Amino acid sequence: MNKKKEIVLIYNSGNKKDREALALLTSLSNHIVNEFDLQKNNLTPRQIAEFAYDLGVDTIDILDHRSEDFRESYKNTSDDDLLKIINNNITLLKTPIIMVDGKTEFFKTPYDAHPIDLEMKNGNKL
Repeated sequence: MNKKKEIVLIYNSGNKKDREALALLTSLSNHIVNEFDLQKNNLTPRQIAEFAYDLGVDTIDILDHRSEDFRESYKNTSDDDLLKIINNNITLLKTPIIMVDGKTEFFKTPYDAHPIDLEMKNGNKL
């Protein structure tokens, strides 16, 4: 009997792309999705900093910036100030973020889900 693995999804239900990621991940047969909707739940600055660390990126890189102008406006902001800014406006956090088997990644495209489900079918790790 295959034991289902947990996927933690941090997403913003106000974002269509994030809702699509949730729908896709919940369709994976070998996993249980534990969803954390930023529209309904708050993150602390420490949790946000931990996501950046787990993702292996600088704090500024967890900002959802669509243009270089946006990034430029925050480039001289300290990490502590960036964490406060994100905490006060959680929609600035780049989402969706997934955690599987202790590995944290940005979920960029629907293709990101295929290795997750195939890993269970083939018994391989990500």
